[in-house]
Amino acid sequence: MPSFDIVNEIDMQEMDNAVNLVKKEVDSRFDFKGSDTEIELNKKDKVIKIVTHDDMKAQAIKEMMIKHCSKRGIDSRVLSFGEAENTSKGHRKFEVKIEEGLGKDNAKKIVKIIKDAKLKVNASIMTSASVLKVRRSMIFSPLYSL
Repeated sequence: MPSFDIVNEIDMQEMDNAVNLVKKEVDSRFDFKGSDTEIELNKKDKVIKIVTHDDMKAQAIKEMMIKHCSKRGIDSRVLSFGEAENTSKGHRKFEVKIEEGLGKDNAKKIVKIIKDAKLKVNASIMTSASVLKVRRSMIFSPLYSL
């Protein structure tokens, strides 16, 4: 029986490229001169750690992250920006979590939409990887219009 999976995976190489572009832009911008801004990507934990001088620069970095991720083909909704905290040097630090997977709530919404459409398909959620699996019973093409 044919089936397909709906999965949300992030290309970490593209994310690394986007972070490097943000670093280059920070280095070249006049308003960041002498601000000791640090941006580092932890690919294993899928977290970007940012330390900057003040809230204005933190907001500018958030906007740069969204812009460069969009240019690299990464949806900006996968970035979850944490609250900014003070450091011992008087700087501001925050983390950006990179979220992969559909999440249980979104997967349940998609299953509900498929079942409400009364299509002859069977949708199930694979909890281990937040994957939604859809299997065709007879008619499959109307699902592509959802």
